[in-house]
Amino acid sequence: MRMKAIIQTQFILCLAATVSGKGRTAIGATGAMKTPHVTTLLIALFLISCSRPAFLYAEEAAVPMQVAICPPLVPEPGGDEQAFVRRINDLFVNKTEQWSQVSSNISHFKFYSTTVTWMSKKHPDLLRRVVESITAMQKGIAVEVGIRHGHVQTEEHILDPITEAGGRVDFIITDNVFIKSQLRKDKMGDYNWTYEQAVEKYAEYVAGIKTKYPRLKVGILEAAFRFHWEDRTRFPTERPNPKNNLGDLKALLVDVINACKAKGTRIDIFQPEYSYDRIEKTQNGWAKLKAMEAFCREEGLEFYFLFNDHIGGHDSDKLFHDNVMKCLRSVKSHGLTPELGTIQSWYTHPLKDLPEDQPHTFMYLAKEFIRENGKKDAQANEVGVGQKRPNVVLILADDLGWMDLASYAARVRGVDRSECYYETPNLDRLADSGMSFSQAYACPLCSPARASLLTGQYAARHGFLTASGHTRGSYHSRKMTPPAGFHIHDRKESTAEQTNSAIGYIGPSFTFVLQSGQDVDSYDALTIPEALKGYRSAMTGKWHLGALGVQGYQPQDQGFDDVLAYHDHGGSHYFNWRKDWHKPGADLAVDYLTDDLTERAVRFIGDCAASPEPFFLYFPHFAVHAPREAKPEDVDHFSKKPNCGWNGHSSAEYAGVIRGLDNSVGKILDTLDELGISKNTLLIFMSDNGGIDRSDVTSNAPLRGGKGAKYEGGIRVPLIVRWPGKIAKGSVCDVPVDCNDIFPTILTAAGQEADLTTLELDGQSLLPLFADPKNSSDQYSRKSLFWHSAGGGLDQKGNYSPAHSAMRTGNYKLLFDHQGYLELYDLSRDLSETDNLASAMPEKTRQMFDELVAWLDATVPNRYLPRPNPRYSPQDNAASAAPPYRDLHRELLGKASR
Repeated sequence: MRMKAIIQTQFILCLAATVSGKGRTAIGATGAMKTPHVTTLLIALFLISCSRPAFLYAEEAAVPMQVAICPPLVPEPGGDEQAFVRRINDLFVNKTEQWSQVSSNISHFKFYSTTVTWMSKKHPDLLRRVVESITAMQKGIAVEVGIRHGHVQTEEHILDPITEAGGRVDFIITDNVFIKSQLRKDKMGDYNWTYEQAVEKYAEYVAGIKTKYPRLKVGILEAAFRFHWEDRTRFPTERPNPKNNLGDLKALLVDVINACKAKGTRIDIFQPEYSYDRIEKTQNGWAKLKAMEAFCREEGLEFYFLFNDHIGGHDSDKLFHDNVMKCLRSVKSHGLTPELGTIQSWYTHPLKDLPEDQPHTFMYLAKEFIRENGKKDAQANEVGVGQKRPNVVLILADDLGWMDLASYAARVRGVDRSECYYETPNLDRLADSGMSFSQAYACPLCSPARASLLTGQYAARHGFLTASGHTRGSYHSRKMTPPAGFHIHDRKESTAEQTNSAIGYIGPSFTFVLQSGQDVDSYDALTIPEALKGYRSAMTGKWHLGALGVQGYQPQDQGFDDVLAYHDHGGSHYFNWRKDWHKPGADLAVDYLTDDLTERAVRFIGDCAASPEPFFLYFPHFAVHAPREAKPEDVDHFSKKPNCGWNGHSSAEYAGVIRGLDNSVGKILDTLDELGISKNTLLIFMSDNGGIDRSDVTSNAPLRGGKGAKYEGGIRVPLIVRWPGKIAKGSVCDVPVDCNDIFPTILTAAGQEADLTTLELDGQSLLPLFADPKNSSDQYSRKSLFWHSAGGGLDQKGNYSPAHSAMRTGNYKLLFDHQGYLELYDLSRDLSETDNLASAMPEKTRQMFDELVAWLDATVPNRYLPRPNPRYSPQDNAASAAPPYRDLHRELLGKASR
């Protein structure tokens, strides 16, 4: 039984326009017809495909598509030009309700090159308004061009104007490649090329375009292979011609592919042009098309499709309507899976008819497409054989406390959300539509949490024991060669002479970078975007894993396809921030940092809605990290709230920064809803560590401590996951989980669970908990969670700041101060960690300590562990703020310290 890759499909709305006049008329993609003053409309079907891993392959399955329509956008010669401008404004600026309903289901607008050229030359403001409207609707732009314009003209008259207007062309479809048209030399020039010259000219054209626009996809239309058919000597045997458009296209396409390769470039798309009637009347027509599609797959080309209803003179709109619907059903029934299909009619459908919901108008047809296509949407929402893979949005807040969300705080305190001082309506909306984890853990500081999140491994494996904020202590910054076993970006190893004699251990080294396979690296850490197959990935926001901007350790080095904007630092200003950033991205004229990053995120999501692949967006905010700078109106709002001080929450500035973060989440949710992709998007929201428990910032009460500590206030964080149809709305999971679980969760959701068996991960997928939040089946089998961080014992001011390790097993949590002290808490009855049970439960304490030491020995490289200080002095210790040193390894376990 033949197997094929399951694909996702979407339609593109094409805005195609033609130049109309007496006699011959250039229409849509190619060709001419003897009809005066004819304007054509295209309905484009963007059947976006995404190849799946082998274990997700299945037998052929019908895949739903999204529907789009396109109106004519070129005025007739001699017509009322201003009236036509008003029509375009009515369409894009003053959109009717029915037009808005249809446009919300599309992914791209496709222009004929004449349309863009006309607007860019005569009405640049109109082009700008059109592009702004398309951008606001989160749609993509495509253009159909003829290479007779040359690549320079294509750039100056089409691509550059759209770019300058704030848009971006995703792909172009090229026409009129092989031209021998003596009858039209007045319009097209006498390109009396041989076949070989035509191939060479086309390769030059593609290379020229891609030099300036390397991300632009370039496609070629099948009809572009036609010479004027009266000159048969210039075509190969079995050339495509009007009587047999299913000739030997393969040989022609091979020549084009090879010519482009010789120029150091390539084409990306092949688009045949056939009507339903033509295919039906061609012997083995569907089989030939499927063979051509298979060839494109072998060559790595995307296979687009242009359907025309050439069935003779059109007697009515109904004839057009019926044949378009036949095309749609035939594509599905014959198992063709083009990434993009365009349905084109020669018949005139006036623009004035477009907004009317009457039978056999374009509006009516588009809505029927949507209804017909949506009937099987539910079949494409499951993960597994024959099903779509979800998009993934991972939002990471910075320093947001467990009690900073109204949905969390109200549940913990048993009050209505309105009583809380902080306002988080959008995060609460997320919680109400997904699952909140009440016992989710991250790391005490930001860099370790990010390393764990992106790799699915404990941060200590990679040497992230603290925030990567001050790199002056590394071997690299000191221009020193590291000793054997150390990395150039590790902090220089401390010696006994450099260690305070009041401390019984020498503090461990730690790293400033997540290794990425550079020449000086000993390995290449596998990150989520690198592990995902067939996903387009992007990152915007806080990086903090690359030693504050060291080349080779930035987001682009860790697998992200699109790095929209980022800063490799612990904190950032919220106003006037661009000058400090490593990559601020294009200036969007958005003043507030959180809003700017959000705009970049939603634009990426909108761009991906029309992509043939699912997307992964990693969105690590700087909010609510210091310096906390809120908008003045938000500070004013919270300054006047009568419940200021509730649960120790009293900072209006902090509350305002939270509001900015909450608004960002709301805009992400709204964008997913507006694009119709919420149901197939896994959204994860988490904080990197606990809130800063300080009177001028926030309070984590009833949790003890805050950021930097291993008490609950420092590591217990909000975690909310939404995946409509997979997770019950408003559900709560009380099972302890941590940030290491995010990596395997995403890969499992993407259908790559089998890949996890080959990886050394510390986390487990949370998917079993989505359906079984009590974990009654014990499919989520992690029993213990661990932490390890650096600390020299006494800082430069004499304050006690020891290295700490910790673990949680069941309800019990053990904290190990490497100066020789243990704390044991039963979190089921002592959430605030006030009753240390270490003395009352010595056996439980010793058992957990033994397990913690075994984990440290097995997981953490030696250079990232403390070691005994031979210069420890009890006398010096007595004069310090540090407690006396105790060798617990020997005292409790009967073994020497490392």
